[in-house]
Amino acid sequence: MEIKSFFTPASLLTIGGATVAVVAVSNTARKVFGVRSPKVAFFASVGVALYGSIVTGVLAQGFANGLLQAIGTVPLIVLNGCLLFTAAAGVNELSVGRPVGKAKKHAATRKVFFGSWFHDPDEESPSSGPRKGSPSPLKSSTATERGTGR
Repeated sequence: MEIKSFFTPASLLTIGGATVAVVAVSNTARKVFGVRSPKVAFFASVGVALYGSIVTGVLAQGFANGLLQAIGTVPLIVLNGCLLFTAAAGVNELSVGRPVGKAKKHAATRKVFFGSWFHDPDEESPSSGPRKGSPSPLKSSTATERGTGR
């Protein structure tokens, strides 16, 4: 099998091809422009879903049958975009390689292409305890600690 191109209109119409395209666009925006928001992945997902509806003729068929039917295809485009977003988010989070709750190394971190869309790399995970400088939830001034409680 010889590869002649990376993405084709036909490959973008598959869930695998569309997912890889969303991950590539989102991670490139994160690396090149410093955009860390998952909104990039969501809008890329909806864009790929819109592209799919244009290529397959679903949107054109809707316009041919009237504006109301064309508007009726919008929920389908958004739903497909949501499916792509969740698939791409899952692929990306699995590729990060740092499970939630795993301790962070104290050495300098290197810049990698895959980074979480949802967790800031400088923050500790919720299961690993409070952030440095934040008050401990166990050290509250209760009546028992002050000696006035029962």
